[in-house]
Amino acid sequence: MARECPALEYGAGVEGALIEVSPDIARERELEEGCYALVENKRGKIAAKLRINPDLKEGTIFTTFHYSEADGNELANASDPDPLSGITPLKMTIANIRKLNEDEFIKFREQNEMNMHSERPYLSVKR
Repeated sequence: MARECPALEYGAGVEGALIEVSPDIARERELEEGCYALVENKRGKIAAKLRINPDLKEGTIFTTFHYSEADGNELANASDPDPLSGITPLKMTIANIRKLNEDEFIKFREQNEMNMHSERPYLSVKR
């Protein structure tokens, strides 16, 4: 039913992927609100704008994974998706995060064929 929720469908006013971190991670890694960040683990890596979320549990990095095409699924077990939804089963993983400057961010997104701000992010086919 998530595809029927305008706030999720249109990113609640956020264009493209977003990485959220707990304040302790932001301090440890010298990350500022709105900076670009790279999150990587043994399965993959993603880059997006960063938001510091004081409501997250200490030591937490979060990104969207709700739709099978969401960037966050690059970090999950993407080689073994659910056959019906196409969404990966793993929702938690150990990952590293670091700050990127704007040029590094754009280069990463271009090299990985990801759009910074697509015209229609994660929109479903109208039924």
